[in-house]
Amino acid sequence: MTYDDVWRLFIHSWVRDFFISALNTSLKRIILVVVLLYTAVFLTFAAIWYAYWSAAPQCLSSSDARTFGAALIFSIATSQTVGYGNTAPLGCPASIIILLAQTLLAIIMEAVTLGVIFARISHPKQRARTIAISEPAVIARRDG
Repeated sequence: MTYDDVWRLFIHSWVRDFFISALNTSLKRIILVVVLLYTAVFLTFAAIWYAYWSAAPQCLSSSDARTFGAALIFSIATSQTVGYGNTAPLGCPASIIILLAQTLLAIIMEAVTLGVIFARISHPKQRARTIAISEPAVIARRDG
C-alpha cells in the first residue's frame, strides 16, 4: 500500500464512519483534538468579531477597548454562555448573523464532543478488560 492509499483510507474511515473512528481513537488524542478545535473556533470568531467591530463600531455596546483580546473574550463568552457582562452586540443584522452562526456551531461542537467522550469512556471494549474471572468455581446452596 502506498502513502496515498493509506491517507485515502484514513480520510474515508473518518468521513464515512466518524463516530466509530472517534471511539477507536485514544482518549488523549480525542482531548487534544477537542482542545485544538475549540481554540481554533474561538480564535476564528474572535478575528471575525474584531474585523466586524472595526468596520461597524456602532454595533457593539462596550465600555472596554476594542482590542483583539476583548474580541477573544467575547467569542469565548458567546460560545460558552449567553450572558455577556459589559460587552454585548446590538441589533445590527450582521451581528445577529455572526452571533447565530457562532452559537449554532458551539451547540453542535458541544453535542458531538460530549457524545464521543461519553461513549469513549463507557465503551464496552474498555470495560471488558476490567472483568476478572477466577480459575476455581464456587458452588453453594442459596435459599435452601
